[in-house]
Parts: sequence; structure tokens; C-alpha cells
Amino acid sequence: MILKLFSGIASIKKTLIIYSVVFTVGIGTGIWITNKFYAIGKINMLENYIDKQNASHINTVKNLKEVHDEELKIANDNVRIERVTEYVKDNIECNLTVGAVWLLDNSRTGLPNATTRTDEGLSEPSTITQRQQVESCARDGIQYRQLKNTYDGLRRFVGENWK
Repeated sequence: MILKLFSGIASIKKTLIIYSVVFTVGIGTGIWITNKFYAIGKINMLENYIDKQNASHINTVKNLKEVHDEELKIANDNVRIERVTEYVKDNIECNLTVGAVWLLDNSRTGLPNATTRTDEGLSEPSTITQRQQVESCARDGIQYRQLKNTYDGLRRFVGENWK
């Protein structure tokens, strides 16, 4: 009977050892496989991120090139406009009238004059010459084009990078 008891305990001990080894190997294999899948997922995520950053970089460089090319065109046009103003005389007989200056200011801003104006003094010469008016309009046009170019470049940048 004692011999049977020892034989039963030895059999249970062997079974427990075998199950423990199998359980430990199973747990270890499961952890190893889980870590491999996690690493593969992380690598795929990082590769996608790198691809998106690369595409964003290419779009940004293209956008900056377009903005720079337009700035060069604007600078070239600015030089041409400065050449045009050389041919506009700057003498007192060519001064614009007050009414002409008022009309040009309203047409340039697109806003009607807030105060009502009378016709008194509209035919008197103003202190603004034609040359100053041409330079002012040219400067305003160049500044508008530069601002529009900057705005368009920023709009393209935000549109391409916030998808």
C-alpha cells in the first residue's frame, strides 16, 4: 500500500511537472508571438507615418517653389512699374484735381466715401501729382499681389498638410 501511494505521488508529480513545463512554454510562446505582432504593427505604423511625412515634404517644397516663382514675377513687374513712373512727369500743371483724387480713392478701395461731399473745391488742384498717384496705385497693386501670393501659398500648405 505504501508502495502504491509512493507510485501514485510520483505519477502525479510527473504529470504536474509535464503540465507546468507545457504551460510555461505555451505562455512564453504566446508572449513572444504577441511581441512580434506588436513590433510588426509599430513598424507598419511608422512606415506609414514616414510616407505621409515624405509626401508632405514634397508638397511643401513644390508649394514654396510656386510661391517663390510668383514672388520673382511680382518683383520683375515691380521693376517694370518703377520704369513706367519715370515717364510720368512730376510737374505742378499735371496735379490731379481734388475730385479726381477722391474718385480714384473711392474706386481703389471700393468703399463709398462716408462723408457727403459738395462740389466746392473739386476743380482745385490738389497736392497729389499724377506721378504720386501712379506710384501709389502701383505700390498698392504690388502689395496686393504679394499678399494674395502669400495667402494662396498658406492656403495650399494648410490644405495639403491637414488631410
